[in-house]
Amino acid sequence: MTVTIFNRLGEDAQGKETYKACVFRNVYIETKHAANPVYSGERNNDNFRLYLFTDQGYLPKEEFLQSPENHWTLEPGDFLALGIHNEIPSNPFRINTINVFYAKDKFHHWEVSGRGQLLES
Repeated sequence: MTVTIFNRLGEDAQGKETYKACVFRNVYIETKHAANPVYSGERNNDNFRLYLFTDQGYLPKEEFLQSPENHWTLEPGDFLALGIHNEIPSNPFRINTINVFYAKDKFHHWEVSGRGQLLES
């Protein structure tokens, strides 16, 4: 599977949030699509768990913001979309949790999870 993670870079001169699209191929992702009924309509209950088996090009958020070219980061609040995208699609997933796993003191994989965006009521 291929996914695109959108790392938040900050705001442009007009105050609009800007993002960098980072494409990852050959990842494993589990998705669940659901909606919960609420008094005012429905609330999106989509969620995902991504298994990412690379740390090549990764930088912590502060370092990434200083040098985003050829790098990526993972931060709660960033967005994820299935497939390849140049811009954030209309209903992306929002990254909530990030865990890194090691095997014998060496990097093994990231586990990233989150939820879909809330639907307008």
